[in-house]
Order: sequence, then structure tokens, then C-alpha cells
Amino acid sequence: CPPHFYAHGHNPQYRHFGKLMHYLNRVCHLTNGGLHIAPAALLYHGEAEWTGSCMHIQKPARELLEHQIDFDILPSDLFADMSTFKASFDGKLHVNGETYRALIIPYAQYVTKAVASFAAGAVKEGFEVIFIDALPDGISDCSNEAGNSSLLAGLKGCSVVPLRSLSDHLDRKRIREVKISIPFERLRYYHYRHEHDIYMFSNEDPGIAYEGDITVPASGNAVLY
Repeated sequence: CPPHFYAHGHNPQYRHFGKLMHYLNRVCHLTNGGLHIAPAALLYHGEAEWTGSCMHIQKPARELLEHQIDFDILPSDLFADMSTFKASFDGKLHVNGETYRALIIPYAQYVTKAVASFAAGAVKEGFEVIFIDALPDGISDCSNEAGNSSLLAGLKGCSVVPLRSLSDHLDRKRIREVKISIPFERLRYYHYRHEHDIYMFSNEDPGIAYEGDITVPASGNAVLY
């Protein structure tokens, strides 16, 4: 790292550094000033961890990443005060300019009243709300037994999906964006919309190259970097 990286011109790696920065500059230009496109939102497990048994988000995150399904992580606070997070719902969940077609909730023994209320209302509008492994047993911030039961009853229409079947379920619901012809767990993608749709692919495997077809939901002429 600077300043000793230069080493007064004696570092043999320094001449290659410009090539790396040229690549980085190009990628930053392509992924700046536009909009990230992710089909799914994943609920952060914070409150669930404080109130009972739960599944940490890294488990569904890994399942999604290894099947090329991009997502953003959202806090429970968002559903309690959507205006502060520049969020809205009109059949799809909009948050600060981004749009999600599904909300994934890792297993939680208890969820907040705000999350349960949103999930119950959204599923009635045809929005895909997925609870992994099981529905919650209760509401963490609702002491009224009748209110608790009512909120839980509203979740009956949500999907309950085993973790290992999550990617297949999103496939069936047409929420997946990118499809590859040969399964490859270490392939990652990032969809960004500028004037055009940009898809950045990264192979995180240090020793195996991916060779196969990639299908993206875009049409028109393509430019490949």
C-alpha cells in the first residue's frame, strides 16, 4: 500500500499497477451513476436473533449466490417506517430507487409486528413473500394475544420453502434473472442499469474456469468486455 508500494520506482510490481487501475477505472465508470437491479430482498436476522431461535442470513445468502440470484439485505426497521427509507409498495417493493419482486425471510421463531403486517398485506397483492423452513411462532413486539394471533393468521398465504429448495422456488416463480447452462457455484453476477443493461460476471473459483452459456433477460446488440 502507498507510500512504500512505489519504492522510488524499484518495486517490480509497480509497472503492472497501472493496468490494474485501468481495469478498475473502467468498471467503476460502468457501475456508477445508474441503478443496481436485484430481483429479491433478504430480511436481516437482527431482531430474530435477540428474541428466539433463528437462521442467520449467511445461509440463504449462500444459497442465492451459488445459484446466481442477486439480492439486497433489508432491515426490519424499514417496514416500520417506510418513508424514512424512501420505500413504497404497489404490488412490488420499492426501496430507495430499487425494486424487488420477492421478500425472503430466514427462519425466525419471532418476527416484528411491522414485518408480519407487511408480509400479510403484500401476499394478498400477489407479492412473493417466502419464509424459509417455517412460519414464525409469534410476534416479538406484540403483547396482545388476539393481535398476535391475527398477525400470524395473515401469514398463512406466504410461501414456506426449505432452504435447499429456495433457488428452485424462485425459478418456478420466474424471479431468477440469470440462468447458466452448467451449474457453477462460484460464478457471481451484478446487474446494473445505466443507459443500457450491464451484467458483470465474476468467477470466484481460484482454479476452475467456467465454460457454458449464460442467458440474461435483455435484448439488442451486445458488447463484451
